Amino acid sequence: MTALPEHLPLVDAHCHLDENDLLLEILKNQQIPSIINCQTVDEYRKNRQKTKYLPFLHLSAGIHPWDAAVVSWEEMLPILAEAMIIGEIGMDSLWTDVALPIQEDVFRKQLDYASHAQKPVILHTKNQEQHIAEIIRDYPNRYLVHWYSADDFLTEFIDLDCYFTIGPSLHTDSAVRQVAETVPVNRLLMESDGLSAISWATGQQKTVTPQQYLSLQTDNLVKLSRLRQMEPLLLAEHMRSNLNHFISANHDKDAAD
Repeated sequence: MTALPEHLPLVDAHCHLDENDLLLEILKNQQIPSIINCQTVDEYRKNRQKTKYLPFLHLSAGIHPWDAAVVSWEEMLPILAEAMIIGEIGMDSLWTDVALPIQEDVFRKQLDYASHAQKPVILHTKNQEQHIAEIIRDYPNRYLVHWYSADDFLTEFIDLDCYFTIGPSLHTDSAVRQVAETVPVNRLLMESDGLSAISWATGQQKTVTPQQYLSLQTDNLVKLSRLRQMEPLLLAEHMRSNLNHFISANHDKDAAD
């Protein structure tokens, strides 16, 4: 490979600000096209105000499966109407004890809304990969599978033409590496999931600094490019195009302002 450019253009196709403006400042200063997740009405309102004049930052909103028993459909519906992207939504039988029937009911309501509104969806699939692949067949749409890290059922999502984000555990998780090696390049994206997620994935005890964020995300991009036998800059450009295509059918960012 040729020498790396001084700054590779990054994307962060799924992240959480976690009530902390540090990541927002990084994304803003580096002009990194990103999708920022919002799980409550209050979080969406705050993040919308913070990103209002930053057209490369997009908001997603939805009832997370962990919140399926506490965030009501009625209170979230006006936010779903405003948001460009629905998510992250899905089902999880590993990291939450919320009953699966409750999760599925909320999940299906949001899928139905998103399909009719023609808004793309970000999926959370932990330990429910096969079931979710079956469910989303009933709701034609554009789907982004966030940080897929299961050993099985990847083909089902690829066959459904889903997009995939590679999470910050690429260096340590063989399942994530399998996704990185297998997903079509025109459906490939990267995410941080937020600074706390990077800390968790890399075993760091302290909050990731801006320089560490940029370094770790760049390292993941370079590793990903080697796995795909592509120049890093070319892959980075592909991912910026992929992100645009994922959100392309939506109204302009300012349409709801």
